[in-house]
Amino acid sequence: MDNVASGTSRPKLYFHTTQTSFASRLLGQLASLVKAINELENDFPEDAEVPAESELETGLNFGELSKVLKGYLYYFNLAPGKAVPKIKLFVPTRYYGGNDPVLGRPLTGWMEANGRGSPCNGYPGMLESLAGHLTLDQGKGLQTYVSCLFKEGELDIATYLGAEAFHPGRLASTVGPWLTKSPTLRLEYWY
Repeated sequence: MDNVASGTSRPKLYFHTTQTSFASRLLGQLASLVKAINELENDFPEDAEVPAESELETGLNFGELSKVLKGYLYYFNLAPGKAVPKIKLFVPTRYYGGNDPVLGRPLTGWMEANGRGSPCNGYPGMLESLAGHLTLDQGKGLQTYVSCLFKEGELDIATYLGAEAFHPGRLASTVGPWLTKSPTLRLEYWY
């Protein structure tokens, strides 16, 4: 809910599903984006679940969070006066696909193939500059989600980046006693 007057406030609902097949979404452009992000072949079956890159790797990188990283996230923006909500799909790149440069290449390739290449020219360099604590091929986690929203007859694409605030490379000189075994902040430390 927005923190504004009730007449302009928008309820925002998020739903999570572990279902990742294309059978329920016969939307060619959206399916091609999801296939590109996850490095799936063009003939990947519509009713098959998208495989995780590595159950072990996500467990090591994200600890107990790996259980909630499976599947897709849907966001419903219920704006006042609108007959239909805006619906955004979030594809979690931390769970599916390879390391950050492996994920970045098919995303920028898809953008170029769909006439949106010029804004992506600096994307790989920007990722490198944000990951000063490691080289991008050392892991995954800088890119967290790619979202897709149908807006004015087109797909509006956004990439979400994570700060990797608890990555050991960022904390090398400031590691405290609360972070001795794992780079993932566990639930019991949040309170």
